[in-house]
Amino acid sequence: MMTDTSPWAEKAMADLWRQRSGSERVRAACAMFSTARQLVIAGLRQENPGLAGAALRFAILERTYAADFAPDDWARLREQWQKRDSRGG
Repeated sequence: MMTDTSPWAEKAMADLWRQRSGSERVRAACAMFSTARQLVIAGLRQENPGLAGAALRFAILERTYAADFAPDDWARLREQWQKRDSRGG
């Protein structure tokens, strides 16, 4: 993995994180995930201004977890999502 962080800075950050309590680390991680999700939503809405509802939720899922599933899995997920959405579920 490429990094632009020096080993010294990497160690300093790791030391700072270790000094935090478990709940502080969880709170920080949740805040970072929330911020990332807001950025994803903003980007999706900029690319597709009419995106809303179930289509927006699926786009968020896809953008967030794209690397975690194979293309065939995404096709199945999309199909299941659309069936569920058409039933109002």
